[in-house]
Amino acid sequence: MPCPNKAGRKRSPRHSNKRYKICRDKANNFLPAPVTNGTKQSTHIPLAGKPRPAGGELHIRQRDRQENLGAVSVTDWCDWKWQFRNRVRSLEKLALALERPVASLAPCRPVIRSYPLAITPYYLSLLDPADEKDPLRRQCFPDPRELSFSLGEMTDPLGEERTMLVPGLIHRYPDRCLAIVTGDCAVYCRHCNRKRMWREKKPGGVRERLQAMVDHVARTPSIREVIVSGGDPLLIPERMLDWFLGALQAVPHVEVLRIGSRAPVTLPMRITPELCAMLKRHRP
Repeated sequence: MPCPNKAGRKRSPRHSNKRYKICRDKANNFLPAPVTNGTKQSTHIPLAGKPRPAGGELHIRQRDRQENLGAVSVTDWCDWKWQFRNRVRSLEKLALALERPVASLAPCRPVIRSYPLAITPYYLSLLDPADEKDPLRRQCFPDPRELSFSLGEMTDPLGEERTMLVPGLIHRYPDRCLAIVTGDCAVYCRHCNRKRMWREKKPGGVRERLQAMVDHVARTPSIREVIVSGGDPLLIPERMLDWFLGALQAVPHVEVLRIGSRAPVTLPMRITPELCAMLKRHRP
């Protein structure tokens, strides 16, 4: 039943919200094409703002193929690794996707020199190019104000580095800690508190670094909860994540494991049956 708001008016049910319907329909673009007589039907994968075509060759935009994000098959579009490899990383590609001249994005160029740009084709397809106040766009679109405002002008506004007793493991509170297992993300959120990691070189010896985190947790009996974070932890190899979760779960005093990920939102193709089966093995 709709709930009245503070002004006494009834809220519209979510399913009748226009914006919700638009996002829901566009989210369906990453699903495999329907099967008819054993053959996959061809479909378009449009960018936001375009009506969903009824058929034809599969591609991202109906435009010169040399200028768009490239022709893509349903198999590729549904492959999270393809999505990750083909993230929009330049203003040129972003301008093309938003159907704007590159010159109009000139104020953003100094921003991405300090804080790089990364948006998956899937997430980009949800944006409304005509709406500068689109909430999804604001999350991933570079803003010149990023250079004029930073929390205390600090690269580490939450002071996380000061509470790392081993590299990548934040132990601020006695009974819990947070493990930064990777700096990679499918989409770089402009409000991120860990922007400092976007330009950091990837450290080698990932297994050794994660083992050091497990060792610290094991020798600290006060820790009962571990938050696995990043970056996005679902972007590390599945076997590595499986091992890490298992090693933490084997510590007797660890009662809670949490995973902080935006993959279900920015890269839903990553949530595969294999990943779900692996995560299910580590549930409480």
